[in-house]
Amino acid sequence: MATRVLRREKVLDSWGMLLGEAQGYAQQVFDGIVARVQATQTPNVRSEMIEATPAIIKGMFGKKRPFLLVSNTLLKGFRMYVGARDYGNQLSVSWYLTWDPSLGFWGWVALLLLWPIIIPWWIIQRMTGRGGGPLDPDLDLFDEQELRDYATTVHHAVLESLAALMETLGKKVEIERRSRGFLGIS
Repeated sequence: MATRVLRREKVLDSWGMLLGEAQGYAQQVFDGIVARVQATQTPNVRSEMIEATPAIIKGMFGKKRPFLLVSNTLLKGFRMYVGARDYGNQLSVSWYLTWDPSLGFWGWVALLLLWPIIIPWWIIQRMTGRGGGPLDPDLDLFDEQELRDYATTVHHAVLESLAALMETLGKKVEIERRSRGFLGIS
């Protein structure tokens, strides 16, 4: 299982819940989510199990958690991390839609070469309220539609996997469907 450091990623949207007396079912939830995402035959969506850590040093000292990483190849820098872990005798299930503002090597080269143009442009954009900054995601309408569809697909896969688990366990629990973030997925 690959390890991924999450230090630069900004959380744009999230959702989570605790399911009482359901410890030990994390792998079943992960498997259900993968199966449901694959069943949608959504193009450009990939998933893999990873170990996530907030920093390299913390990861070396064992601060890691398993996550299902779901990405869309059309949306560079956007990722969804789905977590399921025991929390006492409960099962904690959550997901985080993140955006990595890293510019990459060529982005930094361009920024260094063009800073006399970019910095004044950014200041004008901020003063007039038209821009979020050079490190904010700039999505056109199609990209935003793709992002919303991709995140909603994963969200529904998580909800359906939890519903199947609750049915297996004979539980009747109300699931909060709305996410907390700029997409407000339900």
